[in-house]
Amino acid sequence: MLTLQIIGNLGKDAEVKNLNGDNFLSFSVAYTEKYTDRNGNQVSNTTWVDCLKKDANGKLGQYLKKGTQVYVTGKPKANAYTSQSGEVKSSLQLNVRELELLGSRQEQQAPQQSYSQAPQQSYEQAVQQAQKQAQQQMWEAATPPANTPGYDLPF
Repeated sequence: MLTLQIIGNLGKDAEVKNLNGDNFLSFSVAYTEKYTDRNGNQVSNTTWVDCLKKDANGKLGQYLKKGTQVYVTGKPKANAYTSQSGEVKSSLQLNVRELELLGSRQEQQAPQQSYSQAPQQSYEQAVQQAQKQAQQQMWEAATPPANTPGYDLPF
């Protein structure tokens, strides 16, 4: 199974689309990777992913606004197309299975108003948490249950 996980920000408000009688949300997520090249220059690369998420009750769209930080996971699909200028380009689409709202840019930029509010996770912490969860799931899937016949072989 091929799965893609992304933590990024919405580029615009989600749009509701009706496909074959089912409601779907269409939105784009931007993931920006920043690093320093060997010449010491700061480099920033942004990857846009077009997402489609089934929304049976139609209530999720109100929370998916431009700038909202989200965690999405699902099945990716790459497409190639020719632009109006004749260039061959590609796009990345994601059929979203899981979506978590991580906050909006306004919430991230605003100072904490009360000591009782829990601080938001940083991007790095969220990535590390997602990686740990994935590793834990893989470990649990690979670990045989206790007292299982055949798993206590002496070699």
